[in-house]
Amino acid sequence: MSLISVFFFSVVSSASAAAEPFFGRTASSIHLHRGATADYAVTTTLKANEELLVISSFTNNRGEKWLQVQSKSARGWIKSAHLRAFGINGVEVQPLSGNVNIRRGADTSYRISGTLSNGTSAFVIDSFTNRKGEKWVKVTNPLRGLTGSGWVRLDGLRLPQVKTEVATKVVYSHPQHPAKVSATAALMERVDSLAYGTPVKITAIFDGPGYDHPVAKISYGPGFTKTGWTGYEVTAHYYRDMMNKQYTITSSKAALRSGASDTYRTVATLTKGTPVTVTDVYFTYNQPEPFWIKVTAPGGKTGWVNLKDV
Repeated sequence: MSLISVFFFSVVSSASAAAEPFFGRTASSIHLHRGATADYAVTTTLKANEELLVISSFTNNRGEKWLQVQSKSARGWIKSAHLRAFGINGVEVQPLSGNVNIRRGADTSYRISGTLSNGTSAFVIDSFTNRKGEKWVKVTNPLRGLTGSGWVRLDGLRLPQVKTEVATKVVYSHPQHPAKVSATAALMERVDSLAYGTPVKITAIFDGPGYDHPVAKISYGPGFTKTGWTGYEVTAHYYRDMMNKQYTITSSKAALRSGASDTYRTVATLTKGTPVTVTDVYFTYNQPEPFWIKVTAPGGKTGWVNLKDV
């Protein structure tokens, strides 16, 4: 069988493989071949537990099912038995080369809604195989200013050489119910808790179908060796558009307090129209007005005001 035949039939077979995975990891160290048999030349060797995009599949004339996969730097074929599939859950991807179009739906007939620039990452939040057998993924990336979401073809993507890490901190506080860390993006179970001010690094964002709010995959703890998922809104990065920007007091009078609560002392009274610059945020569900912002007022005075006053 020629290499051209392998590539042609792989597209046809993928259309019928409804359950074919989009992503997976190698079960062990294996060779990556140029075609869908071990007779084809080896292009590289993949390490155990290496993440891969699954572009298409093909069953050769020996009855062996092979997968065309894309790693960080190479594309080729492996036996399906060597792959351990996993779900989308914010998988990070980048264009394979150049820029790729983001579309409103999973087909080139849909309008272009944006561009994913070469070298720019996005996170996968949904996947779909269309009637042509083409694999498409829905992507977003609020960490890098990509607003909204859209669809790109999987075969135009690769895994990043270096994964995203955004340093931030926890800005949520509640005495009985601190920010929850879960093992999965569903945030069903609590495996750990995060106190206000805890440094974290965001490594992925997931906002798939059925999610009311985005969730963030984080690393935290000593050396940032712990990992898990938490609500994106409990991190300071969620409010980055507010930071270091000037706002105006809208209440007739607003108390500038030494801390983020009505129980802290008033250090100044700000009148309507006073400009303030936001430098930090804090929110909790155990107060009638849960959201506070730290500001710098004219004259260099700093303190906390409630968001309702701005």
